Amino acid sequence: MNPSAFAKTIACALFALVLVGGAFSCTKEKFLVHPQYGNIPTGYLSFEHDGLDRQYALHIPTKVSENAPLLISMHGYTDDAIRHRDYTELNEVADEYNFIVAYPRGSKDRYGKRFFNMGYFFHQDETVDDVGFLTELTLYLQKTYQIDPERTFTAGFSNGGDMSYMLACQRPDLFKGFVSVGGLMLEDFKTNCEFSVPIPVFEIRGEADDITRYEGDIDNETGWGRYPPIEETIDFWQTRNGCTTVKRDTLYSHGSSEGRSIEITRFQNCTDDKEVWLYKITDYGHEWPQGTDDLFFNASRELWSFLERF
Repeated sequence: MNPSAFAKTIACALFALVLVGGAFSCTKEKFLVHPQYGNIPTGYLSFEHDGLDRQYALHIPTKVSENAPLLISMHGYTDDAIRHRDYTELNEVADEYNFIVAYPRGSKDRYGKRFFNMGYFFHQDETVDDVGFLTELTLYLQKTYQIDPERTFTAGFSNGGDMSYMLACQRPDLFKGFVSVGGLMLEDFKTNCEFSVPIPVFEIRGEADDITRYEGDIDNETGWGRYPPIEETIDFWQTRNGCTTVKRDTLYSHGSSEGRSIEITRFQNCTDDKEVWLYKITDYGHEWPQGTDDLFFNASRELWSFLERF
């Protein structure tokens, strides 16, 4: 160990000793060196909102240019941002298509589980403003990295997908396209959706999902809150978008009708060409499709093929 490193180690240890509870970390931060933006941490970055220290992870492809698109990708309930990043493998898609992707980190609820606050029945006492946090974080990223405001999108899995629907209702002025994988739209904020501008929406859902039911849960049997069947949610968006044509197709695993299939519904000829898509995956649960095993379908690639149209 060189003298400088040794001195830093001793200083770190001495400083840690005087902190109550040991709330101090001497771990070395890892960085990726970006040719345009310098050192970018591979872990979490801090962002203060409403007096809270919020966090997010960030990925910027090395060949990205100014006015690049931005995707805000949100994790599910009890999950975490970096696990979501690794699970979805969106960084690889971002590198291929040169868009920036940010992974916000949900705060902890009273059970110690990370979440985005969009009004679940068992979260009625939670007050954290995630719409505000995601709005301010997005505006900061747009300004800092010269991002195209007309190509700023959201996507999410489960609770993150639910949050994507909430942002579609409350901030379609900021975000220009919305994707949900295994998400739901609560009846309460579906009824009070504030904006009427046409917006592109894409839902990917397993028919056998036992966490976010395909057939909905209008009686709140599962405790999330009342929510309609996903096809009713999609109909809500395509009606608002004034779509006049529907195109249906089916993809089969390995080309065989005996395997798992994806029933594709695309509502087209909409106002301002803002299409609404639903991919229904038979015999599939509460997961993010990764193109492995017999599914043959990669949600990360498919969601970007949808969003890059707008």
